[in-house]
Amino acid sequence: MIIKEHKMIINLMSKKDYARELRRLLPKEAFKRSPKRIGWFYLHMLIIATGFFCIFSSDNLILYFLLSLLIGQSMGILSFLGHEIIHGTVVKGKKKIFFFGTLCMFHWGMSANVWIAWHNRKHHTHTQKWMEDPDCFGPVILFQKSTTMQKLQKLTPGSNYKRSYFFLLYWFSFHTMLMIFKTPGLFKSKKEHLYTKIFHLITMIGWPAILLLLNPKYLIFLWLIPLAISNFLMMGYIATNHFLSPSTNKVNDPLVNSLTVRSFKLLEAFHLHNNFHVEHHLFPELNPKYAPLVQKLILERWPDKYQQMSHWKALKMVYSTPRFYKTETKLIDPRTGNLANTLLAEYLD
Repeated sequence: MIIKEHKMIINLMSKKDYARELRRLLPKEAFKRSPKRIGWFYLHMLIIATGFFCIFSSDNLILYFLLSLLIGQSMGILSFLGHEIIHGTVVKGKKKIFFFGTLCMFHWGMSANVWIAWHNRKHHTHTQKWMEDPDCFGPVILFQKSTTMQKLQKLTPGSNYKRSYFFLLYWFSFHTMLMIFKTPGLFKSKKEHLYTKIFHLITMIGWPAILLLLNPKYLIFLWLIPLAISNFLMMGYIATNHFLSPSTNKVNDPLVNSLTVRSFKLLEAFHLHNNFHVEHHLFPELNPKYAPLVQKLILERWPDKYQQMSHWKALKMVYSTPRFYKTETKLIDPRTGNLANTLLAEYLD
């Protein structure tokens, strides 16, 4: 007797559908603020301040370089913390959230309201939806009709242009500028938009100018290198979180359009468990400490849909696949026509 193997079909579910089933299984503490996590803010501000002091007090270029790497690492981790704070999981009250969130994102020239508009309102609501999610490069037709996208494509990982290999070192800074200056309708009012522009220009021009006037070496070791390292940390997660996943234009299914990446547990803790991204999209208000528990519950119920892989493998895949979508499950290089499947493509086509 011949038994035909049937293809598994994945049905898309909304975030609300998952949350309805999972929330009752999670302890109440998982959704309470964790004010102790603000300790990370003071720790990394202290590291940055100490790094600045040591560089100002020394003429050793090797020490400069090592400290600039440390400062960049702390800036990146502050960005992860700012992400949590602005989701409301650390401190209480709009003023405190705005204050600490802005300080954590200061090195991007970004006040907290930019991240609220870009990430909380747009990205979480329209994850991997063409033309709506600011973090998705969108369909190939966008490349065909936009000269701007044709230029940007050469910068993206997977395009095989040499310049694309530096993508992780600067893209978040560049993308922040695009969000502030080139994204109409992102902000609630013209006044808010004007404020974000002024804040960005003051921080991104004023601070480097001061360092340059003090000593050109300070510009390199207290600004350019730390910012590159911070970009690398942020984009190392952002690129793997979604770039390999299908588009979900009809149903925002976090198990399909997001990816959790894994590395050494100590490193995951050091990066504030920012790697648990499927879990974060299911519950943005979740204390990250409980992300492994959410993962366990997901694997018990939807093991075939849940996506995770090693961080290193995911980064490698990002650089070996194109960034524009031909269909929701196929990526295409618009210049060569080369195709690549997204994750879960075989179950969604």
